[in-house]
Amino acid sequence: MTSDPLEPTGERLIPDSQRGELVLAEHLARYRLAAQLAPGKRVLDVACGEGYGSAMLAAAGAESVTGADVDAATVHHVSDYHGVEAVVADIRELPFADDSFDLVVSFETIEHVEEPERALAELARVRAPGGTVVISTPNSREYLVDNPFHVREF
Repeated sequence: MTSDPLEPTGERLIPDSQRGELVLAEHLARYRLAAQLAPGKRVLDVACGEGYGSAMLAAAGAESVTGADVDAATVHHVSDYHGVEAVVADIRELPFADDSFDLVVSFETIEHVEEPERALAELARVRAPGGTVVISTPNSREYLVDNPFHVREF
């Protein structure tokens, strides 16, 4: 766990830089919910960002956790800092076989994607029979600020 901290860009949550902020509490709540589903499961965390959530899922007793993110430096940080396997991957074309994971999570992601339907199809494709997909996206009517990184609001 020797990786340098990631620099805040406004696009992904950095817990150490955003302590005490509502956005951190919201993100942690999502992962706490998913952590209840993780024990004994093969888990994929798509758009894992900094990796704090992947680490929470692993600590909850997942059989395995794989983080996936489009940014190579972020993926390196997840593996190095949190000790969680992570790979560079685009949500629209995941590099995993069909039916690979019992639990697939992707929080605050599809609003960043040009083809959200394709992203959702990929999450379903890698989910094993009987598995679960858990996603979230901001409610545009309740969101406190505009986000320039969002392609589409839901």
